[in-house]
Amino acid sequence: MKFLFLIACIVCAVSLSMLSMIVATGRIPFRSQDANIETTEKSAEVKDEKMAGLVGQKETVDDLVLALKKEKKIYENKLGELVAREQSLSNQQEVVTLMKAELEKSRTSLSEKIVEADAAEQANLKRLSLVYSKMDPESASTLLREMTSDRAARILNLIPERQAAAILNASIATGADGTKKAADWSDVIRRMKQDKVKKGP
Repeated sequence: MKFLFLIACIVCAVSLSMLSMIVATGRIPFRSQDANIETTEKSAEVKDEKMAGLVGQKETVDDLVLALKKEKKIYENKLGELVAREQSLSNQQEVVTLMKAELEKSRTSLSEKIVEADAAEQANLKRLSLVYSKMDPESASTLLREMTSDRAARILNLIPERQAAAILNASIATGADGTKKAADWSDVIRRMKQDKVKKGP
């Protein structure tokens, strides 16, 4: 029994030493050279295939990286354009706001000037109507026929009715042209009175 135990120990020791040698060298000892060459060739082929696969994958990854860089550049360009457009729109909005404020200021100023001009025109028309009412009807008619129908009618409207009627008669007495002028003045006066009634007192 001791003998068997001794043989088993020797076999175990040899097996352990071979196993440690295999682990240390990565090769199996006592193999034929042909088997080693085949294994080496197979491992070289596997390595080549792996390397070829890795090279292909590296090229694919490089292509993807280039594509991503291009996309990033396009995105950055678009973003820059968008920022520039926003700035341009903001500037245009400011200009429009300033122009709108200036236009409103001008409109207010113009309205005030129109009111002042209307007041001045009304005062001027009152003075003229006073002058024309003191003139003889023929002379007043002659002067009024030289004005626009609207202006002449506005002056006649401010003259007392008897004197205005005398001026209209004097205009009619001058002939067809005077009659047409008198009709135009009467029509304008009628419209002015209608507008005054519509607006109220």
